[in-house]
Amino acid sequence: MQPPAAGIASASPGELCNMQECRFSDVFTFSRAGTATYWDAGGILRSASADNPRFDHTNGKPQLLLEGPATELGCQTDLTTAVAGIIGSGGMLPTGWSHTADTAGITIEVIGRGTSGVLSYLDLRMTGTPTAAFRLRPCAAGGLACSASTQYVASAFLSLLAGSLSASALQIGAGWFDAGSAYLSQSVSAIGNLVGNTLSRQSFAVTSPSNAARASHILYFAPTIGTPVDFTLRLAMPNLTTGERASSPILSSGMASTRAADLCQFGPRSTALLGRSQYGAIIRGQGIWGSQGRLIGGLGTNDRLVGINSSQTSIGLGVSSGYLQVAAISVPLPAFGMAVGCNAAGKAGAYNGGAAVSDTSPLAINIASAYLGRDGAGNYFAQGWYDELALYGFRPSAVSLAARAVPLP
Repeated sequence: MQPPAAGIASASPGELCNMQECRFSDVFTFSRAGTATYWDAGGILRSASADNPRFDHTNGKPQLLLEGPATELGCQTDLTTAVAGIIGSGGMLPTGWSHTADTAGITIEVIGRGTSGVLSYLDLRMTGTPTAAFRLRPCAAGGLACSASTQYVASAFLSLLAGSLSASALQIGAGWFDAGSAYLSQSVSAIGNLVGNTLSRQSFAVTSPSNAARASHILYFAPTIGTPVDFTLRLAMPNLTTGERASSPILSSGMASTRAADLCQFGPRSTALLGRSQYGAIIRGQGIWGSQGRLIGGLGTNDRLVGINSSQTSIGLGVSSGYLQVAAISVPLPAFGMAVGCNAAGKAGAYNGGAAVSDTSPLAINIASAYLGRDGAGNYFAQGWYDELALYGFRPSAVSLAARAVPLP
């Protein structure tokens, strides 16, 4: 990226056509107020320290994971405090957990626990002849403080180590309580058949009732009444978090814990390229979602260079009356490539190999500062995994945009 930032705005396209690979720190400055989790190349859950980006391997390759803020209501994710043995006869669930198995004819026994990176897991054997459905909660019976009419996601990593469960016997979700911790209702969904011993994440998005003041994460067991059961479940990282989709796991010890938003800001030279009278960009990634999410955003809430519309049904350039829809989408996005080009004559874009679409309305946004995966105001996040970004000091042709709008090989 030559010349230096001060000369980029006035440089000719020819002076800027010498493409080169750049380190992350050459293109962006990154910050985040606190730690956040990610999966390393060996499949181990790690914790990135404050102000360090996460190159996550969830999808089998290193990708930059960018997320908005999320709050875990206070589930106990440290399972190392469990004590081996039958619950009520020497054995103990992790600190702060509760259950109703003893009133349903079921015995719970802690038979193992362990850690892998920052993830701790617990092995529970459940036996008996059920007389009723029962609940296992990684929090107190009366729930955790929550907001009414708000979206939450209940999630946990689960595997069936021994025995069997019918497809509808194990469910995940949330229980709701009023301000006095009186039970109101529950919102649960069947997990289906757990296959193999490998932990897999299960999640269910719920909306709290209008009169809810407290919530509990629940694993709801609904076996056939009167039919004996004997199965062993491994579970880890129960989370009840704000949002419409499960975020990266959040460590919590019985108190509400917020993971701060990632802030990935374009550096001086890359911002100068986007501030030229003509430029182009390619973005590649996967799993992106977020109402009005900015894949590339400017300083304010109205400064969207590339992003998703409010209903998350299209991806395009610009905002409001100047919005150019490039393609219809559903979220989270599959592996994708998006290529765009802008100049004084208008803007154009192509998505995932489709033909480029264009208009004659220039992109009028404040590009004094630019951000990947969000806007500068912190209102609109395009959350997910980013593979690659390329910037050009000229507007590519329609044919070139279509050819470059492909996922990372």
